[in-house]
Amino acid sequence: MKIKLIKTISIDKIKPDSEQPRKTFDKEELEFLKRSIKSGFQINPIILDENYQIIVGERRWRALKLNGIKKLVEGEHFKIVKGLSEKERRRMQSDEDIQHKLIDLEERDKFWHRIYKKFNFKSKQELADFLNVPYQSVNDAFDRLELRKKITGPVKVAPSVISETRGLPTKERIQLIKTAERKDIGSRRIRDYVTAIKESPEPIKKQILKGAMEPERAIKIKTKEESEPKLIEDIGVGILICPKCEKKFRVIHRKPKGHKLEEVR
Repeated sequence: MKIKLIKTISIDKIKPDSEQPRKTFDKEELEFLKRSIKSGFQINPIILDENYQIIVGERRWRALKLNGIKKLVEGEHFKIVKGLSEKERRRMQSDEDIQHKLIDLEERDKFWHRIYKKFNFKSKQELADFLNVPYQSVNDAFDRLELRKKITGPVKVAPSVISETRGLPTKERIQLIKTAERKDIGSRRIRDYVTAIKESPEPIKKQILKGAMEPERAIKIKTKEESEPKLIEDIGVGILICPKCEKKFRVIHRKPKGHKLEEVR
């Protein structure tokens, strides 16, 4: 009869992987996992290589440390995988983060791009096949990274907002992203902006891009222009004034009955 010895290791012997995709760990999220472990929640084992470096599971390792656990038990807290190539290691890390949906999209985009460069993939499709993800996901990731390079300063909008601006010229995308950041516009709402920009004439488009006009208003104006073109004056050409009532208008003025609009340069 063979007796299987249970292997334990000190939690301090475990080393995180500096090349893993996830760089930031939310404090509230870690605190929640810490409490779950303390109440008896069964976590998936941390996957380590033969040198006790983490392949996947750094978040779980951090939560265990927060609970003050000093010794980890093989099978319960960790498993060791030997002889894994770096390429396979990166695929496992990508799979883990996609499965649990905890990684920030910007971090994931950068990680995929590092893999693409480091392992000399010939195309985005080849990378998508390797990672077992849709081609569109890789294409969107690379598009976001490329656009971020062209924007001055940090971009404090959700990556999904950046993706939703695709289809617009680069200059318009950048302007709309900055407006989205200023007005706190989310990805669902930004679709309305993109649709209105695509369908509106140049003067109205300018107002939408800088956030001076809501998409619904732009669509209404466009509809009026199509049905009653003489009632709507162009915007962005100066200040419009009605000589009869002497009121000035900076955007759109629907001509009242018996009034006429003249441009003031």
